[in-house]
Amino acid sequence: MTKNCWNSQALAEISCYLAFAGAMLYLVRSGRYLSYVTPKLAPYLCFSAAVMVVWALSSLGRVFRIQYRKHIAHCFVLAIPLLLLLLPHDTVGLRDISDSAGLLNGSMVSGAAGGGGGIPAAGNPIPSNQEDTEAEGPAQAEASADGYTTLDAYGAPLEIHGYNSRQQTITVSNEEFYDWLCVFYTDIEQLEGFQVTMTGQIYKNTPVMADNEFVPARLVMACCVADLSPCGLFCTYGNVSELESDSWVTVTGVLYQGEYEGQKEPRLRVTSVVPAKPIEGYIFPYS
Repeated sequence: MTKNCWNSQALAEISCYLAFAGAMLYLVRSGRYLSYVTPKLAPYLCFSAAVMVVWALSSLGRVFRIQYRKHIAHCFVLAIPLLLLLLPHDTVGLRDISDSAGLLNGSMVSGAAGGGGGIPAAGNPIPSNQEDTEAEGPAQAEASADGYTTLDAYGAPLEIHGYNSRQQTITVSNEEFYDWLCVFYTDIEQLEGFQVTMTGQIYKNTPVMADNEFVPARLVMACCVADLSPCGLFCTYGNVSELESDSWVTVTGVLYQGEYEGQKEPRLRVTSVVPAKPIEGYIFPYS
């Protein structure tokens, strides 16, 4: 008689609902969800957890209801994805990206006309109300001692750092890699000749690259891990053959105007390449 007091199917379903909800909340709280989706999807994960809790509560009334024919197999619909999410694994790297993914550059990064379907730029530079006595030509953006003001993907003012007009140097931080990449495309005439330092993975030996070219690349995620694509500046360097693919390096070079498929684009004439520590995570242009 005691065996019939519990509905094992209802208990299994409730356990799966609560486990899935707990896993969603754990992934969000720990930040591990960023290995799969962008930060903007965190509210949806929390909503999914809330739905699972509601389902679990709605199933409580069946726990003490006798059910002679029990079906447990459908619980694997939640159990299997749950195990796959919680198993330890590394983040996706350049070596895991198919060559068909292509490199985000040119109009795909800057949002310029003539290109299709890439991630739009952080925005056009904000016109300056002050004259920049350090730079030649009209100022196209407002620059502080260690900052450069542009627009983000939503048109709001965004100050990025590492800019020094007096010394004509730009040090690209890991957090502002994509923002600076967009600025290089929109303001190449103003920034040409600056010394740029940036960190990325060696990306080379693709059909669009010459033997003396490589890209210090980072992976960009627009929505989820399935749309990861490398992005970065083309670099010209005499010793590309000595660089190991996928290795992390810090590159220093002089910014100049090159050409890709008939359009002008920023490039680096490399002066030094040094090993760097790997950077965890991806770039999220819309976060």
